Amino acid sequence: MSTTQITQNQHSTYKRNLIAILISVMVVGITISMSLQLLSLIMDARGYGTDMIGIHSAMTAVAILTLGPFVPKLMSRINSVILMYVGIALIALSLFSLAHSKDMLSWFLYRYFLGLGICLVWVISETCINALAESHNRGKIMGLYGCFFAVGFALGPIILTLVGSEGLLPFYIAIAIILVSAIPLFYLGNIDIDFNGHDSYGFWHIGRRSPLLYVIGFTAGFVEVSVYALLHIYGIHINLPVHDAMVMLSVFVIGSVVLQPVIGRCADRFSLRGVFLMVTFLCAAAAMLLPLTIHNPWLLWPMVFVWGGVAIGIYTAGIIGIGHRFNGDELAAANSGFIMMYAGGTLLGPSISGYAMKWSDPQGFVWVLALISILCFCFVWMAKGPKDRN
Repeated sequence: MSTTQITQNQHSTYKRNLIAILISVMVVGITISMSLQLLSLIMDARGYGTDMIGIHSAMTAVAILTLGPFVPKLMSRINSVILMYVGIALIALSLFSLAHSKDMLSWFLYRYFLGLGICLVWVISETCINALAESHNRGKIMGLYGCFFAVGFALGPIILTLVGSEGLLPFYIAIAIILVSAIPLFYLGNIDIDFNGHDSYGFWHIGRRSPLLYVIGFTAGFVEVSVYALLHIYGIHINLPVHDAMVMLSVFVIGSVVLQPVIGRCADRFSLRGVFLMVTFLCAAAAMLLPLTIHNPWLLWPMVFVWGGVAIGIYTAGIIGIGHRFNGDELAAANSGFIMMYAGGTLLGPSISGYAMKWSDPQGFVWVLALISILCFCFVWMAKGPKDRN
């Protein structure tokens, strides 16, 4: 076989691997957002209070926090594609069980297993795509990764709006989507990463090596899910029409999708530390400007669009930082720890932001988001940043 043919085959395998992983992470986004809204709507229709809905919604994060430390050990012993199939099967079986059960105690268990499946697919796909990326194109590849994740997160509610939340149909559609995502994994070629030895490194080892990345992961989860959960409610509390409040959230989502490749390109061309400072500063500024622009659409929509991009961009920059700082047998542990911190942020963010909104209605919401972004900015400013490409 000629050198040209070998190069073409390698390029074809690379593209096939990349497409398979991007589809997987998009399905993770769809599954998280669709199940979050679907189950909350069903519980509300059955008369459960917001406190019970909130506790129930936290089960996905609890599952990620409990399984996350063990995923690197699993990856060192079991083929990663097989583990992703296990995750897909857990998600599908959990959704099927949720669809056919009305016992709330059982729902807690099923949703926990749903979170376990999401954790497996999420951590492994993120580890694999970080292994595929190289130093010269890591930002571009991770920008695509962040874009696909944001697209999946945006598609979940859209699908639910089209099919409704009643009956078995939305569950079956979600199951069909997750099962279809298994097809590209059949064509997943070998990825140049040594998974042996991942169990030698744990959550605390990675945290000692790079506490900054854990802070960034927590901030990303805190801000992102707080905005998804409460931005439209903030708009209603500040006397926006319901339609305008929902449009505001939609503009945030559009920004989160469109701007991820831009942030990735910035990470390739400029200092990664500078990108961290930019996204956290703009995130804080957007939160503080929201009360001042809320009744001026010409200022509000561009500001919320940028806010969506930089809020999700915190996560995108974080996973780029992981790829720059870690490789080989530390990579899976670093990705797992980062996602665990993200899950911790999603667990605390909506609760703290919601309480702040109740305490200082409604501006407590924006002040909490501004504060957590400023704290992350200060941490990046003072800490020794993740290893840059430059």
